[in-house]
Amino acid sequence: MSDTVKDRSYGQFCGLARALDVLGERWTLLVVRELLLGPRRFRELLTSLEGIGPNLLTTRLRTLEARGVVERTRPARAPHDLYRLTARGRALEPALLALASWGSPLLGEPNVDARFDVGWMVLSLKRFYRQPPHAFRVGLALDGRLFTLGLGGNALDVEEREAQRPDVLIEGEGLALAHVLYRGASLDDAIARSALRVEGDTALLLALRRALSVPTASG
Repeated sequence: MSDTVKDRSYGQFCGLARALDVLGERWTLLVVRELLLGPRRFRELLTSLEGIGPNLLTTRLRTLEARGVVERTRPARAPHDLYRLTARGRALEPALLALASWGSPLLGEPNVDARFDVGWMVLSLKRFYRQPPHAFRVGLALDGRLFTLGLGGNALDVEEREAQRPDVLIEGEGLALAHVLYRGASLDDAIARSALRVEGDTALLLALRRALSVPTASG
């Protein structure tokens, strides 16, 4: 493995070049993106990264393990290994969010052929976070997946797990919430057509939108 990585090195005494030696191969940064929301099984990564293929995913994970970005663990009584980011891997989050911000203007209008994943949308919210005046917790149940948003600190806390006693719970379609947050779509309309459902303190929805300074199509 080390010989292979060395052969593909830029051979430059430069931090950016060395980072690209590790992360510059196709799919590598997307593997890291998937793991930013928490540990994943191999099959879960393969499903999320549609088109990568099992052999290539294995190669990318092995390289990331060898470079100290990813580690493989097996929890007690678990039938499958889990892949998770090391501290060095988690340190990539600001760089990935910055790259996502740079790429967002290139998205244009949604393409029917482009795949949408609610996890990508939830993770992207961290780019637009502004600390609110008071702390609160939001539960998301979107497209069969559960997330917890913790607001109140200097950074938005995002975890893929069921929220324990959230102040407000938003359920329904991930794309509908994305349209509300990113495209300026009406939340009331989304609720009226049952694309979204809200439980708890609905006034916190306004607080959520204020804390997530997301540019929308309406301005």
